[in-house]
Amino acid sequence: VGADDTVRVWINGQMIHEHTRPRTAVPDEDRVAAELKEGWNPIVVKVVNRLDAHGLFLRFQGEGIRLSVKRA
Repeated sequence: VGADDTVRVWINGQMIHEHTRPRTAVPDEDRVAAELKEGWNPIVVKVVNRLDAHGLFLRFQGEGIRLSVKRA
């Protein structure tokens, strides 16, 4: 995870990551381990931008991971 500025990440309705200080988005700045269940695992990410540019980087690693992206 990398985000400008505050970011929260939920998987299957449970918050698994939070960063609350201002920063510039950089890939792989935070690493978060999460256990996924078989089948669909809804992931929700909320980024709050405080000043200037905004950005979000997400990288998923693991065996058998397939992604379907829906932007809100």
